Amino acid sequence: MRTSLERFTRGGPQRRKALLGICTAAILASCSADSPTTPTAAFGVDARAKPTLAITPPEQLPLPSGCPNFFPVGVNERGTVVGFSDFCPGPGRQQAFRLYATGIYDSLPKPYGQAVHPISVGRHDEVYAQVQNPDPNGAWLVAVIDANNRISWLRFPADGRTYSTLGPPNDRGTFLIDGSVTYGTREYFLWNGLGKFEPLPPPPSGQRFDASGLNDREVVVGTIHAGDQAFAATWSRGEGYVVLPQPSSFVYGSWGAMIDARGRVYGQVLVPLADSTCPYWSPGVQTAVPAVWNGRDTVQLLATDLPRCRTNVWWRATADAGLAVGTLIGDAPDLPLAPSFAFVATVDGRVATAPCPVGHSCQAAGIDRRGGMVGHMLDADRNGQPLVWRVDAKR
Repeated sequence: MRTSLERFTRGGPQRRKALLGICTAAILASCSADSPTTPTAAFGVDARAKPTLAITPPEQLPLPSGCPNFFPVGVNERGTVVGFSDFCPGPGRQQAFRLYATGIYDSLPKPYGQAVHPISVGRHDEVYAQVQNPDPNGAWLVAVIDANNRISWLRFPADGRTYSTLGPPNDRGTFLIDGSVTYGTREYFLWNGLGKFEPLPPPPSGQRFDASGLNDREVVVGTIHAGDQAFAATWSRGEGYVVLPQPSSFVYGSWGAMIDARGRVYGQVLVPLADSTCPYWSPGVQTAVPAVWNGRDTVQLLATDLPRCRTNVWWRATADAGLAVGTLIGDAPDLPLAPSFAFVATVDGRVATAPCPVGHSCQAAGIDRRGGMVGHMLDADRNGQPLVWRVDAKR
């Protein structure tokens, strides 16, 4: 397995001179070929004209009968939405549904009488979900509920670890999962519940890798931690761990969140908060900015108009067409609930926040192949009202 430094310095001394690397604080005194080296990449405003990224005002989707809310979790290529409702009639009061493009809801079964927590919906309308094990000492179970509501089970290994899924499966049916024993170190695995169980190797000594996503080629994205620094990174069987470039030397760190089928990584970087009128501002205060790595040596920070103050970035889904959606969580200490803004980003650096009814917060859940972004708005009672926006990235 090549180290991250070896990956970035293939080609000999001339290649090494072309890169700016920094050694992490934990191993500054012994920077070597085994140390995590992070090349930096210049960024700025692209003066070339780009097509407008247009998002229509939202259209409210119907609610399930008798339920006051519906929280979409994901959408497949054909526009079938999966999500859940709280405070519905019947036992348990929480109910998971499919919502078809026709506006018809389909209730998902409750195996063992337990609520279904949807993870994603597949291309054939099958739903992947976690179900609480009826055994109080048992871990979560993973169910596959087909379009006819027949249930099959994907079994976690019975080896003393507690496991959970980290996002939806890829097109091969492989999940990224984590597992640990009580008070033990978290480990990561590629797993499909049908015999595949592949542990990720540990990163180089003195580092920690937190995995967060997986693509169809089974490349894992996450974050390398070394000392007090963090770097977006990937892992693959062929290249091992690869640290992605920082956009410049003044950022405080970067985190990888999602990776699409073409290897484009979506994440965030921490930068200084420049607006001194923001709540809680003081010298050194940081804010998160969404970022996209479109290749090993190219990273772009995605400028946003809202919110202008301290922000968290929650990436939700990516499409092969180069679109990704997520939610920006704002900082409003005088409000009982932090404002949130659904947004769309493209791999060429465009980003736009979705229109949201005045006085409300909106969150994104997924996007279909036609550019339909689904999500929800929180009403005055904090009930999720399902919405769909139409995204046009070609204007």
